[in-house]
Amino acid sequence: MSRVLFLQNNGINESLALTEVSAMLQHGGHKVLLLLEDEERQLSQRVSSYEPQIAIVPCHVAGHEEALRYAHLIKSCTPTCLVVLAGTHATFDPELAIEPTVDAVCIGEADTALLDLCNRVSKGEDWRDAPNLAYEDGGLQQNDKLPLIADLDSLAMPDRDLYFRYPFMARFPWKKFSTGRGCVHACSFCWNPSVAEMYKGKVPFTRRKSPERAVEEVYWVAQNYPLKTVHFSDDLFTFQPRWLEEFAEIYARRVGIPFTCNSSVELVSQRNVDALRSAGCRGVAIGIETGNEQLRSSILKKTVTNDDVRMAASRIKRAGMELTTFNMLASPGESLEDAFSTIRLNQEIGTDHVRVALAVP
Repeated sequence: MSRVLFLQNNGINESLALTEVSAMLQHGGHKVLLLLEDEERQLSQRVSSYEPQIAIVPCHVAGHEEALRYAHLIKSCTPTCLVVLAGTHATFDPELAIEPTVDAVCIGEADTALLDLCNRVSKGEDWRDAPNLAYEDGGLQQNDKLPLIADLDSLAMPDRDLYFRYPFMARFPWKKFSTGRGCVHACSFCWNPSVAEMYKGKVPFTRRKSPERAVEEVYWVAQNYPLKTVHFSDDLFTFQPRWLEEFAEIYARRVGIPFTCNSSVELVSQRNVDALRSAGCRGVAIGIETGNEQLRSSILKKTVTNDDVRMAASRIKRAGMELTTFNMLASPGESLEDAFSTIRLNQEIGTDHVRVALAVP
């Protein structure tokens, strides 16, 4: 058995991927603890008293500086602890393994790779040839990656108690869930296509839990914790109409809690909208990004027109669901007038909730 520590800043960055990794590690006989810096008055003492053998630090996009700060903290508390960075930023920046307080970086899908690593550490075996890892040994070394997990139903139920041991997270009535991995689109600003390219020719990148399994995860949480609103955080919740219809019937009968989800303009068909409404969906988010069609198509690689946006928005609103849009400012070549066209398009379609991000090279 290995003692494994996860270290993050706060509950806002709750990672469903981490709950699935935690479940796999515990199922493999390892002990797991998550610490949230903002909720721990004596973080260093908590790390020291737990005496982790392995620390896994989530490293999301642009979160590398914070991850390195945590690596330094862990090493200062427990010098022999194996510190591993994992996540999107770590996948694209394996050179982080050269940092003196980082022992390894996990590249790509982490579940089975981290289980293999923990198994090796618990047995006292050499971990350096473990799959998916990058590490420093006279230069950067990168091991081969394991295939993606094809059958998501084979995974242990997510360890939601990983976060919910903090009372404020357990009590919060809005909770998020995930029904799959990957995305079928290839937007130029997203990291998904690059990860898909890493695994090209192996298991399909976009995978889904069965409708029964997806509903069971929500049902379990609803039976054990306060739950008044569900959010499915999949990049695309609606890319399989038949799956969605099967899910809608089971969810409405077994759970029946209002939910929100993410879709895309192309996938807001009347068939999908009808299934969402029958399941109890109360809000759908779609990506507009910009009101300039040419910029959206040529730079962002989203080949939908403003009329397509209007049609998708109309279907969502007519079904009585709230509309959320994702928008991007400062894309390459965007003018001030382009930015105002994005505002006008949102006004025209009656957007209820707006999310805005700045393009970052």
